[in-house]
Amino acid sequence: MEDNKDFLTEETEGTTDNNTLYADTEEPLEKTSSSYADSFSGDDSFSEFDSEAGAAEESEFNAEYAPETDNAQPPKKKRTLQFTIIISAVIVLIVLCAAIACRLFFANGVVDTNLFGAQKTTTWHYRADASQLEATVDEAQIPDYYFIFEPDGKLKVDMGSFEYLGTYTIQNIEEQDVEGIEGGESKIGQPMLNIENSGIVDGKFLFDRSGNPFSGSTLKLTSLSSDLITLDLDSKEYTPVKLERSGEFHKDDKLVGSWSFKNEVASQTFVFNEDGTYDLKTNQGGAIYNQHGLYDCKDGVLTITVMAPDEQSQSLKYSIKDDKLSLTQIIEYMGQTFEQPLNDFTRDK
Repeated sequence: MEDNKDFLTEETEGTTDNNTLYADTEEPLEKTSSSYADSFSGDDSFSEFDSEAGAAEESEFNAEYAPETDNAQPPKKKRTLQFTIIISAVIVLIVLCAAIACRLFFANGVVDTNLFGAQKTTTWHYRADASQLEATVDEAQIPDYYFIFEPDGKLKVDMGSFEYLGTYTIQNIEEQDVEGIEGGESKIGQPMLNIENSGIVDGKFLFDRSGNPFSGSTLKLTSLSSDLITLDLDSKEYTPVKLERSGEFHKDDKLVGSWSFKNEVASQTFVFNEDGTYDLKTNQGGAIYNQHGLYDCKDGVLTITVMAPDEQSQSLKYSIKDDKLSLTQIIEYMGQTFEQPLNDFTRDK
């Protein structure tokens, strides 16, 4: 009986461990309870529960529930998987930062590109060096030009109230581009900026970019035909000019609307708005430029005000008859006044 009591104690302890191990599993508890209940049914004798039967039953128990015990290990595998995901994310982030750094610090073209290599609108600012101009030129009279390059090859040059629309291409220099240019053979194969119909500066240029978006970028354009012709531009955001009216606005309802003129070489459209602003669109031999500003009407005189580069006004006599607008420019020179008839405009339907 002493041995049996010891065995009972040992089996009871084993049962407690199993119940603890499978506390969250109902099925193992039921199988364990019924298995041991069968062993203890009948009388109090333990002669029928020999060591071999106990070993066989324990072997069956372990075989049936061993997979459940092994499933206690997945948390370690999960942590390993999470660590792998974190490492992968860090690597992707490093590559992304490196790509951004390359775009920001190593840009060397006229037109900027985004992170994925697509071109985006890029603005360059140009202002002539006052030391290279005549001594009589006042600082306020030096215009600021903004070259706005669009991804589709369109170029817009803004200067005060004036906007010039041209085109540009970037290509490698070929033999015909340097024909007749001294030392031009050495430039073949280099990238070249070709500007056309800008209304400000046209031609073929070598370009050299330096700096970065944080400290500022510069772009030097050198004429392909002469190293002495250069333009130094810097990166600067463009803010459209906004004129402020100083006095009362005098409106002529007959003038409000759109008026157009066209002949063999040019076309123009004047648009006078209700709020006292106007737009003038001109196409002359393929060169397109726009003008915008303020207007005022009083006693048959049309006064238009623009920023070019400082604020300036121009007076014109006007008359309207049968949907036709006639304009005459008033010119004051050396104390005298001259009149110069301009084109007649027809009201747009």
